[in-house]
Amino acid sequence: MIKKCILLFVFCAITGYCKGQSKETPVAVYDGLLNSLVSVMGKYQAANPAEKLYLQFDKSSYNLDDTLWFNAYLFNAVSLKASVKSKIVYIEISDERNALFTRRMVFLDGGLGSGYIALKKDDFPEGAYTLRAYTQWMRNFDESVIFKQQFYINDVNKYKWLVAYNAKIQNNSMLLHVQIDELNSGPVRNQPVQLGVKQGDAILRWDKIEPTSPLGDLDLDISPKNSHEPVYATLQKADGKDADVNAAIYKFPLIINRPEKADLQFMPESGYLVAGINTVVGFKAIGEDGKGTDITGTIVNSRNEQVTVFKSGYKGMGSFAIVPEAGMVYQAVVNLPGETKKSYPLPVVNLAGTVLNVVNVEKSDSVTIRISSTNSDGRYMLLGQSGGLVCYAARVRLVNNVAILNAPKRAFASGIVRFTLLNEQLIILNERIIYIDHHDNLRISVTADKPVYNPQDSIALHLEVTDSNGKPVQGHFSMSVVNNLQLDNNRDSTSIVANVLLTSDLKGNIENPMYYFGNDPNRHQALDELMLTQGWTGFDWKNLFLPDKQPAFSAETTLDVGGKVTGLLGKSKGVSVSLIGLRPLMVKQSKSDGQGNFEFKDIPIVDSAAYFLHATTQSGGNGAYAIDLDKPEWPVFPKNAPQLPWYVNANATLLNIADTILSNQAKLEQVNGSGKMLKEVNIVRKKVVKGSHNLNGPGDADQVIDSKDIAKAGKITLLDLIRQQVKGFREVGLERVARYFIRTEPIGGFIFDGIKAVVVPPFTMYDLLTQFTTDDIKGIEVMSNAYTSGYELTFGPMASLFPVPFLEITTRDGIGPVLRKKHPGFVMYRPPLLVADKDFYRPAYPVKNSITAANDQRTTIHWEPNIITNKDGKATITFYAAGQPATYTITTEGSNMNGNVGSSVQKITIN
Repeated sequence: MIKKCILLFVFCAITGYCKGQSKETPVAVYDGLLNSLVSVMGKYQAANPAEKLYLQFDKSSYNLDDTLWFNAYLFNAVSLKASVKSKIVYIEISDERNALFTRRMVFLDGGLGSGYIALKKDDFPEGAYTLRAYTQWMRNFDESVIFKQQFYINDVNKYKWLVAYNAKIQNNSMLLHVQIDELNSGPVRNQPVQLGVKQGDAILRWDKIEPTSPLGDLDLDISPKNSHEPVYATLQKADGKDADVNAAIYKFPLIINRPEKADLQFMPESGYLVAGINTVVGFKAIGEDGKGTDITGTIVNSRNEQVTVFKSGYKGMGSFAIVPEAGMVYQAVVNLPGETKKSYPLPVVNLAGTVLNVVNVEKSDSVTIRISSTNSDGRYMLLGQSGGLVCYAARVRLVNNVAILNAPKRAFASGIVRFTLLNEQLIILNERIIYIDHHDNLRISVTADKPVYNPQDSIALHLEVTDSNGKPVQGHFSMSVVNNLQLDNNRDSTSIVANVLLTSDLKGNIENPMYYFGNDPNRHQALDELMLTQGWTGFDWKNLFLPDKQPAFSAETTLDVGGKVTGLLGKSKGVSVSLIGLRPLMVKQSKSDGQGNFEFKDIPIVDSAAYFLHATTQSGGNGAYAIDLDKPEWPVFPKNAPQLPWYVNANATLLNIADTILSNQAKLEQVNGSGKMLKEVNIVRKKVVKGSHNLNGPGDADQVIDSKDIAKAGKITLLDLIRQQVKGFREVGLERVARYFIRTEPIGGFIFDGIKAVVVPPFTMYDLLTQFTTDDIKGIEVMSNAYTSGYELTFGPMASLFPVPFLEITTRDGIGPVLRKKHPGFVMYRPPLLVADKDFYRPAYPVKNSITAANDQRTTIHWEPNIITNKDGKATITFYAAGQPATYTITTEGSNMNGNVGSSVQKITIN
């Protein structure tokens, strides 16, 4: 069943309304207003169609030097057909500090695109990351439509401990209990550990501690600062060597959930409490960790009388009904541990207004809508939208201050439905969202050709896709087969169904969205409470009445570049501008208009592309022209939420996984006859920056960032390059008043081409570092430890007990830290890197043997991004099992790109 909505006009919302129609308001006039409103909304949506983007990954966490495989689906938000608006998707990966690690482009064909990102340990060190994906057109809508997925990159070989902790605050002190276990030998006993606790730049605790019990327990009392900065703990073995709190192996956020610090919000069903009108009130309790938390309590009025009781359900959400009295003040009294209580105010009670109540019974074929008002002669319009498209419209007149309507569910598509009540002046009075499920998602079945397999067996999986009526479906699907040895710490699973039909239309973090599509008998109630409490995105009414307003961001179907060219005398009309590419070899020509503007459209999209633009006179002379390219305004996203590393508070499954990995590594050594081997000696070519003024000699530095590293970064400012690639770089303060550090030591100087940068007020170092881009820089050499002495002697002063770090920056024109005068008529343009695409490597085992079995320890067993089912809705996928017994999880997702989506998770066993 293709996703659609059937527009229903209800001209007699209440029978009494037609019988008692007022002569002052003819039916034709009122109907005309409603029809006009619906028509204008439809035209606006047609001209500004929203998009929904979903990415399926091969797995949800990765190891060092792993590969992230993905498949992208871009839909029209209303029809769930392939979007024809955009063809370019941007993917960004940032760390916990929100520092951008990479930005890539994906070119889509028919709304589909796939590829991979190599997570090389030099580029992506162990830690928590957030991936965001979007089109430029999506940026015209609420930020919640941006696709977001968190993941963790693990260094399994590095960690031999598992850490469990709990923390609580008592009398302004943090009581921290830590338990440490060896992966394969139980609690850490009689081993002193170096433990540090930091809050921002402040070190709260840093000392050697011995476990306080045979179970490897540590108990500490810490005094955190009165600050919003998160608190982090660090652990390492106290083996007599000098320890560094910033280089500790084990680092994790201390997440504290104090019941008295929970945030409790109350949201009346249609926005307001109105005196004398029964109202459903939704509530959500959020703990200090940002997750839903369970609460119980009572509602009392200003006479201290109990009105009702409440108790949270799934993820801290719940609801209750109340008939508020005029002039009465209400508050919630929440029960806390230790027989203490805390009060939270409810919204104020309005003396007049309307209340929109929607009852959505799961198995009913209609939705009951009750409109109540203090205005006995109110006339209103009710609109029901699905995917932003109006599917239901009714004019309403109240009888005895109440109107009751029944909206058929068949009018709406599956997903979130938004009801809006307006008056005749088109003022929005109330809104309410619900979720309608026609159970019309695609049915995906994966059948293995054998019930059980052995290691290195050939496996054939038979995929069959049907619609809700059992008819075969031709469509596009992606399949991931993951070995359950994979260290998977993603506790909030999602799918194409949950994302496209639910979370992409809601604001904020939705915990475990797949729960709402499961079999829990309470899920329907929980889903309705999610609709009540979690803010939503929908039609932007402001833009409806500003029809001439242009979107801030244009949709991209091709890679384009434009800019402005100006001459010394201001003459810029008719200037010849050439776009020159070396790979592929190409030349394009353009001429500037009367304002000097020019544009090149449909530039070839290739990996690591770089283009030169050259402006000349009509006769071919340079003419001293300056070219300013239109720079894209890249989005700035909120700070990423902390993630726990896999080795912290691990459950029994993760313990078994880690133990199995160590066991497999031991077997591999035994099969290879290696045992304990000397480390392999790698002869690595020293990185050198050509033309460097390094006092120690080119390449003699603690870290070298050369031209290849800079090319990977794309076109960003020098400051962003330093943020992204200089190890240990930190900023204290905001932008122009920031101070710069490497680890805990302030940077002694930024040296440009052998000249120390000095800034004179009102300019700051921020101004200097942001006026350079990667186009201006050949390389950066970092002196932070062993190579600092020459710089301290030359540029001094030596005012620290620790090495003072310096950055030697080599520019392309070699003229030092001065404002740049660009080469007349030339500029370089580097688009974001194109996501690489290649076939997933699948080893074949025509002959089985123990050596190849021991070496094959894949976590992603197979990845198939481009499965196309035939006219019978079928396809077959083949691959070989890895070398160890395990259980494989098969995740298959996709769409017919014509209105329907589907997802399936199944398992097979390797004995």
